Amino acid sequence: MIGDEAIVVNKLLRWAEWKMGSGVQLGYKSHVNFLKLAGGSGWHDESIDSECLLTDEAVEQLPIMHKELIRLEYLGTLKDEQFKARAFFDGSVRSWRQWKHDAHNKIANYLKIRLTMLPISEHNSSNLSNCVQMTQQADYISSSY
Repeated sequence: MIGDEAIVVNKLLRWAEWKMGSGVQLGYKSHVNFLKLAGGSGWHDESIDSECLLTDEAVEQLPIMHKELIRLEYLGTLKDEQFKARAFFDGSVRSWRQWKHDAHNKIANYLKIRLTMLPISEHNSSNLSNCVQMTQQADYISSSY
């Protein structure tokens, strides 16, 4: 699970950058006027948006304590683990790391499940083709007798 956890951490780092870049402006304009007239703020990759949306969905499905830990870890301003552990609960860095490891595993499991699920349209079309095949086989078998 170590490799999976590293993948999840990288996804969460991109998610945090995406989340912080698309949210609250604290009352300030997000772009100066001449950038708006010039046609935008630069490069935009939709694949990163879709990955971050999926990661955001995974974070949102976490139990409340794990969700708050992930938010504190990736969206918070505290840098030291001791301060994060104190802000979160009893101050034990060991407990903080265990809870973080558990949250990463829950996210990895959720993302694996989401990647293996077929969209409804593909599921329906595969069922339809199976039904057609079974009907054709039944017709063939009944006509051969």
